Amino acid sequence: MAPELLAADESAASPASDAFALGVVLWEMMAGRRAWRGMGPLQVVHTVALKRRCLPVSDRWPEGIQASMCELVRGCLAGDPGKRPTAEGILLRVQVELAQHEERATGAAAA
Repeated sequence: MAPELLAADESAASPASDAFALGVVLWEMMAGRRAWRGMGPLQVVHTVALKRRCLPVSDRWPEGIQASMCELVRGCLAGDPGKRPTAEGILLRVQVELAQHEERATGAAAA
């Protein structure tokens, strides 16, 4: 859940909150584990809302994960909702990433 939603202000829900949620899902996929593993729900709320901590995004994800995807996850997890990418921006970055992946795969197959 996005930090701004933990303030119990339902009006804070926005497309930026959705981008944050996507960032958490992508983080879990790339890290291979649940976010905030070992913490209970209240501990997560305390850590995110009060301590203002976010999930660490490593520059060294599993092999094959491009730096641009790390940047996308960092952007989605930004504490300031105004700094998170829009849905359109996320889609564009994923499309570029997929095209680059296809180029690398085609180049490797031809070699």
